[in-house]
Amino acid sequence: MTENKEHYRKLSSEIWTGLNISKAQDGISKNLMKVINGENSATMVYIAMKDEVDVIKYMDSSVQLQVPYLKENQICRAEFSTNLKYDQLGFLVPENPRIPDVIPAIIIVPGRSFDRTGNRIGRGGGHYDKFLSEYMDSLFIGIALDKSLNRLIPYETHDIKMDIIITEKEILYIN
Repeated sequence: MTENKEHYRKLSSEIWTGLNISKAQDGISKNLMKVINGENSATMVYIAMKDEVDVIKYMDSSVQLQVPYLKENQICRAEFSTNLKYDQLGFLVPENPRIPDVIPAIIIVPGRSFDRTGNRIGRGGGHYDKFLSEYMDSLFIGIALDKSLNRLIPYETHDIKMDIIITEKEILYIN
């Protein structure tokens, strides 16, 4: 494979546009609800940036929601709160993070590119891979635009694969 991860990150800026996200939002939300509907386990979900699909607003309010935040360059878990602030990298995070006692059964992950074997390319830095490696018993769900789903993307041995990838067009269960 001649392309590297940076190649896919550059391509993603053309894919993850406001228009594409807006067109895909409902389909992704419906497909996500098909997968997690009725699941009342603790779920960790990202707080969307402008170039990500906002799935948190569709989450069942009876589920214990957890969100990621960066602390000392590592992703940590916090209980979801509507009292948010921007961190040093421009991510929305809880203003006063409360650490949940329950390990999330489901972790919903954003990405820039995905492939059909479960690989994911993020923004760089490996934060999610380090974090996910501590929760290998959880179900990992990647949120992708159909256009960001590839046959195969570059990956490294430390990269953590998704169990399910959800796009506006399909629910892809990885073996």
